[in-house]
Amino acid sequence: MTALISASGTVLQAAEGDPAAAEADVLVVGVFSGEDAPVIPESLAGVDAAFGGRLAEQLAVLGNTGSASSLTRLPAPDGLAATLVYAVGLGDADDLDDETLRRAAGTAVRAAFGKTTAAIAFEGDPEATATGAALGAYKFEGYKTEGNGDAAPEEVRVYGASEDTVAAVASIASSVALVKDWADAPANLLRPPTFAVEIEQAATAAGVDVEILDAEALSAGGYGGILAVGGGSSAEPRLVRLTYRPEGATKHVAFVGKGITFDSGGINIKPGAGMWDMKGDMAGAAAVVGATIAAAKLGLGVNVTCTVALAENMLSGSSFRPSDVITIRGGKTVEVLNTDAEGRLVLADAISRALEDEPDALYDVATLTGGQLIALGRRTMGLMGTDTETERLRRIGEVTGEHGWPMPFPEDIVKLMESSIADVSQCATGLKRDGHMVQGGIFLSKFVPEELPWAHLDIAGPADSDSSYGYIAKGATGFPVRPLVGLLEVCAANPLVVRVGPADAGPSSRPRALTTKWRDSAVNIAESLCCRGSRSLLLALLLELPTSVEIPLTLRISSLGDLVHRGVVLAAQGERARRAVDAAPRPLTVMRDEHDRRLSDGGLRLEVGLDTGARLDEIDQMPLVSVVRGTVQRPLALFPLPSEQAHGRSSRTT
Repeated sequence: MTALISASGTVLQAAEGDPAAAEADVLVVGVFSGEDAPVIPESLAGVDAAFGGRLAEQLAVLGNTGSASSLTRLPAPDGLAATLVYAVGLGDADDLDDETLRRAAGTAVRAAFGKTTAAIAFEGDPEATATGAALGAYKFEGYKTEGNGDAAPEEVRVYGASEDTVAAVASIASSVALVKDWADAPANLLRPPTFAVEIEQAATAAGVDVEILDAEALSAGGYGGILAVGGGSSAEPRLVRLTYRPEGATKHVAFVGKGITFDSGGINIKPGAGMWDMKGDMAGAAAVVGATIAAAKLGLGVNVTCTVALAENMLSGSSFRPSDVITIRGGKTVEVLNTDAEGRLVLADAISRALEDEPDALYDVATLTGGQLIALGRRTMGLMGTDTETERLRRIGEVTGEHGWPMPFPEDIVKLMESSIADVSQCATGLKRDGHMVQGGIFLSKFVPEELPWAHLDIAGPADSDSSYGYIAKGATGFPVRPLVGLLEVCAANPLVVRVGPADAGPSSRPRALTTKWRDSAVNIAESLCCRGSRSLLLALLLELPTSVEIPLTLRISSLGDLVHRGVVLAAQGERARRAVDAAPRPLTVMRDEHDRRLSDGGLRLEVGLDTGARLDEIDQMPLVSVVRGTVQRPLALFPLPSEQAHGRSSRTT
């Protein structure tokens, strides 16, 4: 197998001080867009001074006005310790977001291939910058005998990032690199038995328990779907199960992945054009394995069981056929109509096995249908399943930059999936193409209990990129490892429910009715903050809400006392609130009032409590936070409330 990012020599490090003093082959600076010339941030005053205060002017002459991910190379003047300066556009300063930073950092690092060291100085969230840099440093080494071009920098330093941040980012990036390596590997070098061993080695190294079922065990266990699909290949199928059980974890998440190491289509053979891409039909399995390994490296406090079905769909005398009826583990029968719709059959077996461990939620990932690519393109996965889970993944996707879109299960398509001779039809009767993507989701829903929170992620398009951009190189993308890790971080977090309302409202005030628009905004911000990957307290303060509302927020610390040594992430709803937050000092001040453990500042009052029903004065070392330096239109207060969060599940059909 090709070398991983951790083995390729690229080291991610935190940096502090004046970027002008950075000793590196390349100093990467972020500039904002302006009308005639880019805007140089104040944090780069030393760098600008080295250019005689004319950095913006020089960039404008070269055509760089600061548009997002634009890049201009300049020789460093004598006043800088670096050899070269790369000016990367960050777009409008008021619109700066994490994905812009990730793409800009990735663009810069890819441009620095062939250099030994690089240092990056951007405004905004350093974690996003570090993530883009780490992902951009990946390169598939390939199998050329005379070299494969320039290598990534040996060291990348990110200004403003903490050691904890770069360590967490590196853990996730190494898992993404592992997934890319597997998905880009030639099919003759990664057949099911080999892939199972690769998974075992990587998972064991991360402290994750592994179980591998060979063909004999699959037959004894009644895995009819995997055996049917893999029956036409000389390389026997495998089912691999990873188990991560951190001490003290109470929640249990099940991941399931499709691992077709090569898909010829079987008897319903695929056209020759493009069949070479079918080496990546195991990207779903690779992604869930990568996310599980990342969870172990990060020490996330959630139990994870990962089940992947590995098979090679080949054409031979022992291949399964259209018209076959196969029995999935658990007893349900399936009428086969198309041997090129094999992924859902192996997933059904894997899902059935995963359910035996009684998880709290289940998420399956697969390069399942060409319909996903037609409907949503190459950068947006299709999300199907429980409404709450698909919406949760959509929001997490927005934050991580790996987007998804929830799809319905229309009643007419559901009816097309009925079989006259088996419990369920593998495809729509007559192989109708109506709702091709959702056909796969509807089929899988037949194997998932209605009450279980569940989502099916169809990544047929996003799993591979036909071009390079931002932090993405041409080839396998590692999609959606980062959203899955974000999902686990949310699941691992301790719930905190607060009441948001007027500052003069007491803890006993009952919240009034709230419109769906405001409620969705509250949950969106709260959950988005939870999955950013920061190791600090994630606190959403929603300003300018018209009424009171109960919303779930999240603590990712072992106790409130830990906050004394951590920073605070603050979100604000509304333009005026954002301006007030932007005016606050960085980092936001952590304070304590030993008398009534309450703080008023700028018209705001903040109280925080764990979801235990404990009184505020009973919580040891309760930290208080100076939230906003400024005036807001409507003062608000947060009060702790007991929480009873349940997984609601609406109808899957429309």
